[in-house]
Amino acid sequence: MNQIDTGPSNIYLEKLREHLRNLYGNELGLQNVEKRIESRINRDRGKKTIEKLNKLVPVKEKTLLDVGSGWGEFVFEALRKGAIAYGIEPDSKPIEISILLAGKQGTFVKTCAEAIPFRSGYFDIVICNSVIEHIKDIRASLQEMIRVLRKGGYLYLRAPNYLHPYEGHYKIRWIPLLPKPLARLYLRLIGRQSRFINHINYNSNYFSLMRLLKKENVLVRNLGVEELRQNRKSKSFFKRFIIGLPILPLLIPDMELLVMKL
Repeated sequence: MNQIDTGPSNIYLEKLREHLRNLYGNELGLQNVEKRIESRINRDRGKKTIEKLNKLVPVKEKTLLDVGSGWGEFVFEALRKGAIAYGIEPDSKPIEISILLAGKQGTFVKTCAEAIPFRSGYFDIVICNSVIEHIKDIRASLQEMIRVLRKGGYLYLRAPNYLHPYEGHYKIRWIPLLPKPLARLYLRLIGRQSRFINHINYNSNYFSLMRLLKKENVLVRNLGVEELRQNRKSKSFFKRFIIGLPILPLLIPDMELLVMKL
């Protein structure tokens, strides 16, 4: 494990709390804002994701890129596992917070996913976790992520499936592919801020992503489906029936894919 500072500074905590209060409270209107903030400060999601990824693809001494690195938690946890970790992020404020967390050990670049400023085949692993639904051009972004992977490298891709009747940012039931004008009206009617939905790309769905990935020279594992089917024996008859359906990928709210470049 890399010997890096694991004690966040007061400045880091202050800036992260301010940023998250604005996101969870003002932009999304969520409840339990402080509890959600503490979970992000503890890097619960980052720890769980990197631990799972490390079991699938050991990250030690591997070059790793986090696309849409946000506040740096995935880069930080990858560094702790011994990876040579980079992050790209289009917003300056999260990059400032990330540098406060990771220090000199992590490298963060301000850029978008459609134009990754690294040579082809540079990375062993690319992570894109809950980011692709915010990207304007998903096709170009996937092509860039695969381009910068070496042959035999892996893209870990997790994203909401917008064919599922749930909106994970607002934590509410949702009509799949609801037109944006109606979506904004619906959010206002239930007392939520509506601006955030403008940033959501409904092409973050199982059909669209699989169609795009089939055009690339890659092998795709659907980790979410694999996990459900491995545990089907412990489920009730009805749940075993549902899990066995060919349309199962459409019923899962989050897509979790492991993509190997051939």
